[in-house]
Amino acid sequence: MPFRREEIDGRKTHTTNLAALAEVRALLVQAMQVEHKLADHEKSILHELRSKYQNPCEIGFEDKALLQVLLRNVAIRQRSGHAPGGI
Repeated sequence: MPFRREEIDGRKTHTTNLAALAEVRALLVQAMQVEHKLADHEKSILHELRSKYQNPCEIGFEDKALLQVLLRNVAIRQRSGHAPGGI
């Protein structure tokens, strides 16, 4: 199902897809729990997304994918015994 957008005076506002928003917010919570294990550039991505989703906004597919990649990177580093930035 594509993201729907509300329109006010012809301007597109935030998404009305609450399921997608819940998914992104759940991924944000997971990423914040492992923030200390993120590389510096990953932390900056997390901080940017956290700021974005504090207010109603349009959900980008890439936001969900970015958070999934951050979490995957942490898991890979844990399994391999590497520290962030040490690969």
